[in-house]
Amino acid sequence: MIRKILLLLFSLMMISIAFNYYIEKKLSTTFLDIDQENLQYLEHLSNANFYAYGIENIGENLQHELHKMDMDKCTLEVRRDYFYFFQNKAIDISNGKQCLRIYVNYNLFKSVFSILGFKSCE
Repeated sequence: MIRKILLLLFSLMMISIAFNYYIEKKLSTTFLDIDQENLQYLEHLSNANFYAYGIENIGENLQHELHKMDMDKCTLEVRRDYFYFFQNKAIDISNGKQCLRIYVNYNLFKSVFSILGFKSCE
């Protein structure tokens, strides 16, 4: 009985790690698709041009910060977490002078990242 429980826990851990890797890769490619031109002409009411990439809830403040940083020249790093079940992710976007951490949540059923908030990071 203990072996079955341990096997189940090990299987859940492996599934979690694989799903976490998938989410990190998808998040990285999703944010790499954002370019300066899309940021400039963002529709705040519908987010139509970003929803096609799988992102929602980009507000005017975040748009202004990303536009000011010149998104095309920034580096992107997804914060590493080992277990994903119901965790939020964080993305660090930096350009050498400024760093921005964006908190996102992944909606599995819609296959969309929702932006929860952002702040400056060191």
